Amino acid sequence: MQSTMTRRNKAIPPILAALLLVRPSIAMAQESSGPFERLLTVLQPGDTIVITDTNGRRTAGKLRELTASALELQDGYGHDGPALGRFGADDVRQIRFERHDSLLNGTLIGFAAGAAPGIVFIASRRNGSDPIQDAGIAASIILVPGAIAAGIGALMDALFFEHRIVYKSTGQRSWVSVSPWLAGSRKGLQVSLRF
Repeated sequence: MQSTMTRRNKAIPPILAALLLVRPSIAMAQESSGPFERLLTVLQPGDTIVITDTNGRRTAGKLRELTASALELQDGYGHDGPALGRFGADDVRQIRFERHDSLLNGTLIGFAAGAAPGIVFIASRRNGSDPIQDAGIAASIILVPGAIAAGIGALMDALFFEHRIVYKSTGQRSWVSVSPWLAGSRKGLQVSLRF
């Protein structure tokens, strides 16, 4: 029994040495592709993003430049706005992409929805016994509800926008933990790996 325990204890140091040698190669393989590599197909320069850094601070701006390992934000609406800063992958906890819908889209849909009942009402009265003869009344039946609905449509587009998280840091780094393990008369080492 004693010889079995001695053989097990002699096998532990080579196993630990192998694990410690494997860890740097795993980390190098992860760094070669870059944490932002997937974002290169999702984001484009000029997109509005909100970055939450590792301290919890939020920075909103337009994307100026993006590489596999870093990105740069700019302020303002054009590509010539002042730079807000450069962020490396280690500095970023989360990136949220925001896109506002066109106000023209909501305005046109709202106007069509508001004006359609007036158009149907006027068209149905045209062949009836009491058609609407006055062009001012006909225009007000169409334009007033259309203008109100167009305003509501534009407001809806201004208030609601698409936002989705396109990057979230795992926050975990590769590490090896070795601790003694004692259970009754048995002794050993406990090895934990986290990636």
